[in-house]
Amino acid sequence: MAIFSLHHKSIGRSTHRRGRTGAHVRYISRGSAEPEILAARMPSEWKQAKRWFDQEESEDRKNARVADSIMVALPRELSPRQRSYLVKAFLEDLTEGLVPWYAAIHAKGEDEDNPHAHILIRDRSPSDGRRVLKLSSRGSTIKIRRKWSQWASMALKAASYDLVIDHRSLKDQGIDRFPTRHRGPCWKDQVKRLQTGVKFVPD
Repeated sequence: MAIFSLHHKSIGRSTHRRGRTGAHVRYISRGSAEPEILAARMPSEWKQAKRWFDQEESEDRKNARVADSIMVALPRELSPRQRSYLVKAFLEDLTEGLVPWYAAIHAKGEDEDNPHAHILIRDRSPSDGRRVLKLSSRGSTIKIRRKWSQWASMALKAASYDLVIDHRSLKDQGIDRFPTRHRGPCWKDQVKRLQTGVKFVPD
């Protein structure tokens, strides 16, 4: 069953150590995750992308928002090619085709049953450096969540699945049940710990 899971946060110079965005690029692009890398208006090769973010950050003011980080669950019903198209279409729509973005899709190995995408958006116009999307504005996360649910639902319909992904809470949807939790990268280890009676704290 297709699920909805999207987390959005900012990476800022005043709230994170210097080079955090570049370090995040290195982490989500690590070879062990066998990622598929997508990018627009910036380098796609991870070392070049890291240097690019480091350079951009060095030119920001001390309290600047360096990038927006998004992690989103991808529909398991879709093929790898369909997921790639979905991520590209969603990000080009979200960024209005104007600002740089970088995405790493994890869907192999341990993530085969947990496909997801790590996304970084640099909300500054390459031409004049001005903010375009205003992702720090109130309601921006809701906008992102709504847009993702629309694109994901369209992708599922195009793939002949009668499924709709809804970004609203279960309460707002009128559904009376406890919400499920998106299985993160360590979910298999957590299951093993439960089976052996070892207590753990979910990440």
